[in-house]
Amino acid sequence: MKTLIYIDGKLMDEASVIHYTIANYPNHVTKEIDINDATNMLDTFGHIVEEYAPLPCVVGIDNGVSGGVAILSQHNGSIIASAAMPCKQRGCKNEVDIYTLYQWLRDKLNGRFTSASYYIEEPCGSKSLGAALSMASSFHSIRGMLETKDLNWHGVPARKWQKALMGKTKIPASKVTEQELAKKLWPDEQWVTLRPTGKKLHDGVIDAVLIANWGREQNE
Repeated sequence: MKTLIYIDGKLMDEASVIHYTIANYPNHVTKEIDINDATNMLDTFGHIVEEYAPLPCVVGIDNGVSGGVAILSQHNGSIIASAAMPCKQRGCKNEVDIYTLYQWLRDKLNGRFTSASYYIEEPCGSKSLGAALSMASSFHSIRGMLETKDLNWHGVPARKWQKALMGKTKIPASKVTEQELAKKLWPDEQWVTLRPTGKKLHDGVIDAVLIANWGREQNE
């Protein structure tokens, strides 16, 4: 998880914190100190050091068992964390694991749920009745989790955020377009792959990041 650090109420990135520590306490540190050494040193000298995910945040959720979830910083659009949608088996079918999703969000947001806005892709046209029912079930399970916690959430149709970010595209080619856009916007990101040892990117995670990015633009 990427973090930003507050020193005495001033927001700094890790490189700035290290530079600040060396500049102010040259007799106590070396130029090779890491971020943990720097924050510990500042704390020792009475500075108020707070470290957590950049706030406020935007959470994008690509709904469904093949979907994903992502957290972006509202401050600069950096990807704080992303993951494939957690699932569990019920009977002979998979469904979204709401408890694990909640735990993941709690961990990545450091418990600061209300610091984020949540954007969920709404169910739309599906190839089969079973897929439509699965999407609707997932959407309302996630919606219920957010509403129970009194969190600020918004539903967004797929075509709405896709058109806003990519213009008019043909649906069969949209996944390639989304991957290309995501790589362009975050060229240094290590993307989640469909399989741990594979190279194919996880479409659900890509979509979740782009949904969060669309949501971030609504908040600006």
